[in-house]
Amino acid sequence: MNRHQIFLVPFVLIILYHPTYGQDLHKEIQDTYNFEPHRLSKEELEPKSKLMDAFWEKVTKNKDNYLVELRTELKDFSNPTFFLYDGGHLLISLSESKDDYQIALDAMTRVNLKDVDPTDYLKTIHFFARNELNITEAALKIISDEPFVAYIPQHAMSLDKGLSLRFMLLPIDSDLYINQTIEKLAALKDVGTINYVLNFLIYTCTCEADAVILKYSKDRNQEKSVSKNASHFGGNE
Repeated sequence: MNRHQIFLVPFVLIILYHPTYGQDLHKEIQDTYNFEPHRLSKEELEPKSKLMDAFWEKVTKNKDNYLVELRTELKDFSNPTFFLYDGGHLLISLSESKDDYQIALDAMTRVNLKDVDPTDYLKTIHFFARNELNITEAALKIISDEPFVAYIPQHAMSLDKGLSLRFMLLPIDSDLYINQTIEKLAALKDVGTINYVLNFLIYTCTCEADAVILKYSKDRNQEKSVSKNASHFGGNE
């Protein structure tokens, strides 16, 4: 995974390393990650990226000294949420332990999706799914009225919320996510997102999903496009 693509606003990251061995790691995290990427301009992000690259360089070159502390900091959800995401990437770049993958997943799930590139998020959560972790909470973060579109340039594809959910959730057992997905669907107001989630539910091949799709196809209080699409998705079959 390429950590240089996790910002919502693309720019060239410049690696700059300044040793800070005497500095407490927790304080360094607070000083380095005291920002939200989506609130800054490209020009404001550039010096922040240098600090983060220095942090990565420091921990990577001194893995034996800092790995335990990094795990501890990632378990501390009072840390800046963008650190929890970026630091999660750092941990999985240094370790192939499933326990460390779980620590990284738990931390990265806390990120504000406005602060990260959707494609990086999609690929990262899929990575955890392929390593047999329960990524339900992380995947369902995209079920909201906020936009989410991931791009796969190698295949000239753009993945909407429905396709993204398939990419992330279908590798794991449907029992882990089906009820939570239906609960999220019930709270949605955005018609487009409702249709995306209904489309995803088809591919779960579950009785729960079939029942929900049928319900939406017959619900005359729904927007016409929703009931029509639900019928098209199989609600009247």
